[in-house]
Amino acid sequence: DDINDCPSSVESFYEKQLARIVPHTGGVPDLDSLEFGLVKLVVVSQEPLHMKAVQGFLGCSYHKASVLQELLSVFFPLRGDCLHVYHKTVTDWLTREKTDGIRNMFYVDIKQANKTLCVMLSHSIRSWLEFQKGSEPSVDSECGGNGDVDDEVEMKKLLYSLRYGIFHLVSSGRIRDAYVLLVDARYLLARKENIISLLGDVMFMLQSIRSP
Repeated sequence: DDINDCPSSVESFYEKQLARIVPHTGGVPDLDSLEFGLVKLVVVSQEPLHMKAVQGFLGCSYHKASVLQELLSVFFPLRGDCLHVYHKTVTDWLTREKTDGIRNMFYVDIKQANKTLCVMLSHSIRSWLEFQKGSEPSVDSECGGNGDVDDEVEMKKLLYSLRYGIFHLVSSGRIRDAYVLLVDARYLLARKENIISLLGDVMFMLQSIRSP
């Protein structure tokens, strides 16, 4: 269902709700706030994000991440510890720069959001690759393995980063970085359980290179 087929009141409702949640500075929504940071993170993510991953990517406490989720639950309900998008019209509206010629004050620039996420994804993957030097690549051993909460946060971040890192790198224009990752044996071994997904990443990168 395209958002063009929805009544304008739906967009008005979304805007009114976000305006109540996102902090304002001088009457203008603070798009760098943690509240809107969560919005951008969910919009650009390729699967429902686990709350531990949300905590890690936002760089906040689990309590703060939970508070943010509760504030935005009308848009992103929590199901099984993962954030879901309430309806496609939510992301359609957020990624639409203008409606009837009027700029959307809560517009999410997908490419810029990808770039922001890529910084964190790249750091997570680089740390893991460094840890794996001289040993058999294993997703289970990227942390200290002492069962600390921080280890679980890093694990959830890493699992997402390994699975979708190539997609986000290519989507943000970092083709060379995506290629370097795809020819790293440790990375390839870590994704050996899902060859189809890996091949999809290769095809996505090649298509992006061929595109004008």
